[in-house]
Amino acid sequence: MERLLRTLRARPWTWGIGLALVGAMAGTALVRAYAVGAVQENVEARQSAVVEAALATVSERFARLRDRLHGRAQGLAGDSSIVNGVRAWREQEARPRELSRYVAGLAIDDRTTVEVYTPGGRVLAWAGRRMPVDSLRIGARVPGEARTTTVKDARGRWALGAWAPIRRAGRVLGAVRVVEVVRYRPPIRNRYVRAVSLEDQWGRETGELVRVRWTASPPEAPHRALKSVGDEVLGHASVLPPPPEQLIRRTASFYTDLLVAWGAGLLGWALVLAARWYLRLARRSALRRHRRARRAAAGRFGAVALLAVAVRYALLLLDIPGRWATSGTGLAPLFDPTYFASTLGGGIFRSIGDLLLTGGWAGGLAVGGVVLARHYRPRAKALSHLPAALRSWEPQAPHAGWFLGTLVGLVGGSLGGIVMLAFVVRRAVLDSTLDFFSRTGLLPEPLVLGVLCGLFLLVTAGALAGIGGTWVAVNRLLRHRPRGWPRGIELVVGTVLFGGSLVGLYLGTNVQALVPLAYVLAALAGIGAGAVYGLVGAREADEVLTLRGLLGGLFAVTLLLYPLLYAGMDAKRQEHMVDAARSFEQGQDPRVLYSIRQVLRTAAGTLPATAEAGEASPARVDSIATRLVRQSLLSSLAAYDVRLSLLGGDGTVRRQYTPGGRVQGAPSDRAARQAFAALRPDYRRVPGPVIEQLPPEAIVRPADRSRFQYAGLLGIPPEADSASAWVLVRIEPQSLLPGTGYGVSRVLLPDGSYGDLYADLSLAEFRDGTLVRSVGRDFGRTRLQPSERRALDAGERLWRREVVRGRQYLTYYHRFGRSDETAAVAAVRIPAILAFDHLYYLLRLTVAGLCVGLVVYLLGLYVRHRRGRLPSSRVRFRNKVLNAFLVVGIVSMVAVGVVGVRVVTGQNERAMERRMHEHLARVEETLALEARSDERLWRAAERMDVDTLAARVGLDLHLYRNARLGRTSQPRLLRDGLVHERLPGAVYHELYNEAYRFVTANAAIGRFQYRVGYQALVDEEGRPRLVIGVPTLAQQEQLQEEKSRTLAYLFGALLLLVVVVMLTGVVLANALAQPIAQLRQGLEAVGEGRFTRSLSVDTRDEIGDLVQTFNEMRDQLAESRRKLARQERELAWREMARQVAHEIKNPLTPMKLSIQHLRRAFERIDGTAEASDFAEVFDRITSTLIEQVESLVRIADEFSTFARLPTRVPEPVDLTEVIEEAASLMEEEATNHDALELELPDEPLVVEADREELRRLYINLLKNALQAIPDDREGHVRVTAQHVPESNGEGPSVYSEVIDNGTGIPEEVRDKVFEPNFSTKTSGTGLGLAIAQKSIDELGGEIDYETTEGEGTTFWIRLPEADDGDRGKR
Repeated sequence: MERLLRTLRARPWTWGIGLALVGAMAGTALVRAYAVGAVQENVEARQSAVVEAALATVSERFARLRDRLHGRAQGLAGDSSIVNGVRAWREQEARPRELSRYVAGLAIDDRTTVEVYTPGGRVLAWAGRRMPVDSLRIGARVPGEARTTTVKDARGRWALGAWAPIRRAGRVLGAVRVVEVVRYRPPIRNRYVRAVSLEDQWGRETGELVRVRWTASPPEAPHRALKSVGDEVLGHASVLPPPPEQLIRRTASFYTDLLVAWGAGLLGWALVLAARWYLRLARRSALRRHRRARRAAAGRFGAVALLAVAVRYALLLLDIPGRWATSGTGLAPLFDPTYFASTLGGGIFRSIGDLLLTGGWAGGLAVGGVVLARHYRPRAKALSHLPAALRSWEPQAPHAGWFLGTLVGLVGGSLGGIVMLAFVVRRAVLDSTLDFFSRTGLLPEPLVLGVLCGLFLLVTAGALAGIGGTWVAVNRLLRHRPRGWPRGIELVVGTVLFGGSLVGLYLGTNVQALVPLAYVLAALAGIGAGAVYGLVGAREADEVLTLRGLLGGLFAVTLLLYPLLYAGMDAKRQEHMVDAARSFEQGQDPRVLYSIRQVLRTAAGTLPATAEAGEASPARVDSIATRLVRQSLLSSLAAYDVRLSLLGGDGTVRRQYTPGGRVQGAPSDRAARQAFAALRPDYRRVPGPVIEQLPPEAIVRPADRSRFQYAGLLGIPPEADSASAWVLVRIEPQSLLPGTGYGVSRVLLPDGSYGDLYADLSLAEFRDGTLVRSVGRDFGRTRLQPSERRALDAGERLWRREVVRGRQYLTYYHRFGRSDETAAVAAVRIPAILAFDHLYYLLRLTVAGLCVGLVVYLLGLYVRHRRGRLPSSRVRFRNKVLNAFLVVGIVSMVAVGVVGVRVVTGQNERAMERRMHEHLARVEETLALEARSDERLWRAAERMDVDTLAARVGLDLHLYRNARLGRTSQPRLLRDGLVHERLPGAVYHELYNEAYRFVTANAAIGRFQYRVGYQALVDEEGRPRLVIGVPTLAQQEQLQEEKSRTLAYLFGALLLLVVVVMLTGVVLANALAQPIAQLRQGLEAVGEGRFTRSLSVDTRDEIGDLVQTFNEMRDQLAESRRKLARQERELAWREMARQVAHEIKNPLTPMKLSIQHLRRAFERIDGTAEASDFAEVFDRITSTLIEQVESLVRIADEFSTFARLPTRVPEPVDLTEVIEEAASLMEEEATNHDALELELPDEPLVVEADREELRRLYINLLKNALQAIPDDREGHVRVTAQHVPESNGEGPSVYSEVIDNGTGIPEEVRDKVFEPNFSTKTSGTGLGLAIAQKSIDELGGEIDYETTEGEGTTFWIRLPEADDGDRGKR
């Protein structure tokens, strides 16, 4: 905490940010209270202001839309192709071909229509759906000026039209109309068909309730007129004033959101500050050598982890960022619980967005843990050296209990983590309403991609946590390993413990249903391999952040996640099949319920008058009732019998209808009366449509009571207490319909009514072992097999993987009732997942991993740039080869994928065209058989009923006359406006202008694309009189699935190809890089002076020649080095002898003079006086001799120190301790008590050096600093040391300074400071700084000085900090 406070003092801006956020929260709270009070006091004024602002926004948006339409219309009116086409029509009085082709090729969306008109109002060319012309506003002729109009068709579709005249030389040649739909509420809404509404769009933008009335009469609510370019009123937009409580709530909510934003910023500030506080210590490479520092870092990590968890739940409590993901925003689906919701973790997985946030949170914590755990791992240079390195690790605190406890924790944590991860992934799949198995193309749907990314982050976090935990556990096991245990017993104990835990887990619990044993073993092996990979070599921490490292990790996590994901998807699929079997047996078909409700709703609007008329208008009643049945979805459900009954107010049956028309019969009337009697009580309780499954007693025929029947009842008038007439709809499954399809596309049904239960399934019901009904294509047998019947006699459920006619299926059989002859069996069948399907799902999961990897890669670029490693200073040859293979693999995959997609798409389109040709040929053959002698086919088609023709050919048909859709076998599509009433412009051009007989084109219902084949039926002159269209609406989903499956197989195979290419690249890169690595090692050995090792030559290529040449060069260098070393020794001895002679001569001269003086004094001894003088002289001279001898000894020692070989013993040394020891020794030589000042950090500064040598170095520097201070100045020597982080490609280092206030170094001698024999003092040899420089250089550091003459000198030292790869163990 003290360190944290010191950091805050050093960086006051951190406090400033926090205080600013707190102040912003306080200020916002005050403003919120004031704003709410102001709104309460001035509600009416606030309402008016809100309405005016909303109306202004609406007016601006409408003007922008109007101007955009007019801009496009005027641009097209001035287009030379359109102008020339219209002029050609005036000259030829026929539709010009080029004009039709050009307009049909314009890029428009499904809401826009472009039309080119003649002056008389005739359409020459078009693109898009047909919209009527507003004749009340325009008249018979097109306008001569730009006009804006509103249009409404018979389907309730409103559109805004922009007219622009086509002029040439002042004459109006025609006009262009651009129409855009502004309001359309289709009767069916699903993921393909969406409503269009300007009111809804403007309401989302303004936040108010907006209504638009496309009439000239203004509404009562506050409004603005929506005007044309000619200032004509087209309609009015009104905004309902919000209620006062809503205004108050909205104001309070706005400031609450702002408060929450400030709070989130404050939480983020605290978390970032805590993370920096932790990483500042955890990133120190010296942490590896200091156990106490590691404990401190672990404590910091625990505190940061608790804070991160608290922040995550605080964000959850504050609903961040979900509170801002309102409807209409891009983030809204991410936080919509209808797609994904789970109660795990107290709500941290309650939506897709929360899953992503939680995954990111877990990933961040896992990375922080790995940063700390890497300081615990033992290291080895190669995998082969790892066992020896582990054996050589000396236990520092042997203890059997701690050893076994760590081993138990490793086993429990590993197995528990895998099981918990599998549980989370399964729950995520089961709690999602998304379809993970859908083949929607190469890329998964955005929401599915979000779920996959979230799960990918969670599994990545789990893998990182497992690797880091393994490193810490191995460190503790080595630390506490008992000394007396036999060698290898630890491995045996660990194996037994893991094996016993697995046996107990899988025999004592039901965990096998959650995660298979094989996966647990594979996951343990994978995480163990990752941990071992981190123990081997001297890799940099950011090597994982490279593209190649990320891709390797991505594939590893993909392989780790996919089995869990597939297990969850398979469990969800089986659960889906079980629900479908139960629903199918009970007759709960959602299509039936929706279809009955649709008929009753339509009948409520069309039958009241005719039903009350009774027999007065029988023909009209019959026509409307029959059309109701035919046009409903019930007529498409070929697996069911449908009847519509009209009853009188007393329940008397008046008429009954089927899709074929009116029917009569006493049994049918009796069945209708009993169904009415069963439903009438429910209608009395709640007036309105009643839809229920009929009880068995309400079914007339006893043979039908084993099959469900549904009925719907509605009174006329609807929801009245007493009805004058009743509409009854009954539906029941047909007896035997093997192989029947669903008969209706899901695009025609609303969300939730179809596809959620029975999609992709084939279902069948067997009674007495015989098929009684089926839905789908995959049940072809009419009886159960004997083996299946025996298995169902033994149990109610049976799962089987079966091969039927070469296709693999998963089938579920469920027996309902007793195990006897009357038991019913419901069977559900779905195509089995094949090997290529797995590749496809792996590819989709890999795409999700690439999305996560892209974010991590961008972060890695930033981190590597900050560390000075981007661009990289060097790239290994092996990495270059791997990068080349990676590029080749990706480029090949993309190229083959693009070509494959085009080939598959082309083949699919050609197959579709062939199928269209066959369908249309069948139609022609049917017409030819129906036509009379010499009758043209178009005349036969005109007189035939389209439903009869469609039934004969078994296809849906559209018949166009004069490019207008006249008749269709699917009238509901036309009635609901789901198909265009006019031929597409491109099809018209091909058939009418280019005279083709057959054309295929794309069509769409909303966003659902399908193909339509068109065949022209021509007259005697070859002109089209009728055009038959065959849509593939019902078959398009199957065709799209087949195409998606083919593409899935293609890209799955390509993914496998990329993996094979990468594995091949690794093998080849190792083979190519190994000789080069040997050469590098040989060169390093030569550079270090080791010439004894010769490289082996294993190849006969250029690399072998290079190795041979290197060996020869090594021998020559070794010989040259021996000669050079001999010469250098001789020169060194000569120089040393000269220096020694010079240094020894100085003390020898006074010694010689002293001895001569002593001899003369001895010769003069003659008496007592002389004897006493001689004694004095003798004492003085002998003292001088002793001093000179000591000087000689000192000279010899210093020369010996300078010339000695480096025999230092390097070890991890705390520089702060060395400085403190040296300072304590030099305190006696200081002139005053405060002469020495130490500024050292609290944390250790570990370097790799000889402790005694480093201490002598600092003693020498301190001594020089103290001696450099003059006597007339109060001495002050300051010693500092600090940690320097890595930068500019250099690793972390330790920087120290010795600063004095002495006389400084003169300019003329500064270049000689580090030279031997130089000194500015009268005593000494001048070798101290030379020895210091030599020692620092050999330690890989730097030493230098800065001086100012008269003010002082600063000597500084920079030494590399001890890293994880250093030798020695703590």
